Amino acid sequence: MQNKVGKDLSPDEVKACVVVLKEGDAVDITKAEEELPHAVTVAILRVGDDVVGVGAIKQQRPPYAKKIASAKYSGFSFDPKMHELGYVAVLKANRGGQSGAIVDSLLKTFKGSLWATTFDDRMKSTLKHRGFVQRGKEWPSENGEHQVSLWT
Repeated sequence: MQNKVGKDLSPDEVKACVVVLKEGDAVDITKAEEELPHAVTVAILRVGDDVVGVGAIKQQRPPYAKKIASAKYSGFSFDPKMHELGYVAVLKANRGGQSGAIVDSLLKTFKGSLWATTFDDRMKSTLKHRGFVQRGKEWPSENGEHQVSLWT
């Protein structure tokens, strides 16, 4: 596992991380490509030279945090200056406990409160086992296919 400051990612590393996120199918890929270089920390899981997993502690995004805290979404008020833990994904061929290792790597490098959103049951379990608690109510994902929850 390698942790890097987002601005230190090479263009090829950003592209490789985006490939992993695309397979995970849970985030806006265009937004992720823009945001990764601004992340506080990016954890990269490799097999050989290949990037097979990724996770990030994102830059502060108070307007987005306020949106997630609003009544339309979670309805749970939290500090909008908190950083978000996200972009945790592993290629299907490499899954099996890897998201936990990615989150652990990120948590070792960041001291402070974090929030996350997910609809994935495995990710919910990963967060729960690391002291995160589900907060507020669930809301429909952008495509309406899932119920998303907030974790702090």
